[in-house]
Amino acid sequence: MSGNILWEKCRVAAGTGFIYLIFNQVILFITELVCMPAYEIEIILSRQLADCLSIPVFITDTTGNLIFYNEPAEEIFGKRYDETGEMPVEIWSTIFKPVDESGKPLPPDDLPLVKTLRNCRPYHKIFFIESLKGKREKISVTSFPIMGRAANFLGAVAIFWELKDE
Repeated sequence: MSGNILWEKCRVAAGTGFIYLIFNQVILFITELVCMPAYEIEIILSRQLADCLSIPVFITDTTGNLIFYNEPAEEIFGKRYDETGEMPVEIWSTIFKPVDESGKPLPPDDLPLVKTLRNCRPYHKIFFIESLKGKREKISVTSFPIMGRAANFLGAVAIFWELKDE
């Protein structure tokens, strides 16, 4: 049944603007659902797992756009995922700067997540980050690809934690 025919039946049946308002809200809701990005089940399951972990986790698509980060990662961003939603790589990658022990910036190609996105293989590295607040922390990052059933590359996961000198 097309929207116009359904609208006509609602308008005739009710004769008021109330039904029109409800009908429009339903159409807007359905439109939002249809326009939301759809992800493969492996991405959805990765997100569910990340949501249960107590260490920061990022999930990206194949081009590096951030499609999810969990609650522990919210401390790094300074904002909740509910507030930011998905973020292009050009935005989220500027939140902290990776550096070596001497404070020299690390080239992006040396970072585990970038390597995983390029080669579809897991990587690990220990390095330092400087946050937007100027705080320098030693971290360990492990990244791995998310592969679909037909060996399709769907995205990547980066898990990291702060290393304290003990």
